[in-house]
Amino acid sequence: VIGKKDVVSDDEVDEFITDIKKDNPEMDFKFFVISSVTGEGIKELVFEIYRELEVVRKERKCVDENEVGEDGEFKVFKPHLKKRKFEVVYRRSKLEAKTGKMRKIFDVYGDRIEQVVNMTDFNNEEGVERVYHFLNKMGILEELRKKGASVGDRVRIAGKSLIIRP
Repeated sequence: VIGKKDVVSDDEVDEFITDIKKDNPEMDFKFFVISSVTGEGIKELVFEIYRELEVVRKERKCVDENEVGEDGEFKVFKPHLKKRKFEVVYRRSKLEAKTGKMRKIFDVYGDRIEQVVNMTDFNNEEGVERVYHFLNKMGILEELRKKGASVGDRVRIAGKSLIIRP
């Protein structure tokens, strides 16, 4: 890979490649000329790396038998999917001081949702929105509703507290 394409002339690049080939006649080089500033040549380089990795994967001789499925394809391990998905536990009801309404409090446990909450910056609106997205996607909101939760009730996950929204 030859970098700095944005500041080097084509003639200089050609001269450099000629010198490398002359100094290493036994080597069969494939050259990529790139510029990280303009992005020129990056796409081609990435595709070539991918193609080469596919060849290496297919030719790989020392493979742990636990890594390959019966079809010869590499297994993809998703350990968080083997564990419990989530558990919703009703804790108590509490009188809300501002509105005078009784609100329910639920705790949610689960490796993946706790991981999402722990990775979220709750000062960032988009981050909090992402948590609500996961609550919906994973079926946690549906389970909360089945257990009697309604808009305004509180959900605690991994030490963080959220309010159920419409």
